[in-house]
Amino acid sequence: MAWKLAVPDQILMDGRQITPAMRTWMELITRRLIELGGGGGELTIEEEGVAVGTAGGITTIDFVGATVTATGSGADATVTITAEDMGTYKHLFASLLTGSSATLYTGAASKITVVKSLWIANTSASAVTVTLYRVESGGSIGDNRSLMKTVSVEANSSYQVIDELVLAAGDTLRGLAGTTDVVNVTGSGVEFDV
Repeated sequence: MAWKLAVPDQILMDGRQITPAMRTWMELITRRLIELGGGGGELTIEEEGVAVGTAGGITTIDFVGATVTATGSGADATVTITAEDMGTYKHLFASLLTGSSATLYTGAASKITVVKSLWIANTSASAVTVTLYRVESGGSIGDNRSLMKTVSVEANSSYQVIDELVLAAGDTLRGLAGTTDVVNVTGSGVEFDV
């Protein structure tokens, strides 16, 4: 009997977001069940009590990993894949740029920071150039670390610069502008424990 384990695109039935690790486990389980499928008894695969497929001939499924637990009672087994630390989405920083490179944000110790949104706003009546750098811990600014270099930002306008940037502990986001104290840079994102 051919079957396929239903793996939702983003959300589990209980509303949790599927993480890359959870998706990998689901895909590995699906592949292994398909490989093992064949004659014999029947195994029903369920998500939150709803059947999503069956496979015959399977005698053992071994779930491993720090976020996986499996329990059994009689002919029933329950496998729980705990959501990984999803972090908390929060405001990370807001700063006015000056004429010299300054640190806007430093990656927190023992964390990975994902800057999900980075906005620049020129509050001046004239266009202003902006330069932003992502510098690894212990590194220095340079062209090879530029996110944007001397980009002209129109008068009284704002732009979303990036939609995602990963910073390890000690990495910095730095910036400068052609005119002091008229360009605001604001970042939001998530910090994850490592």
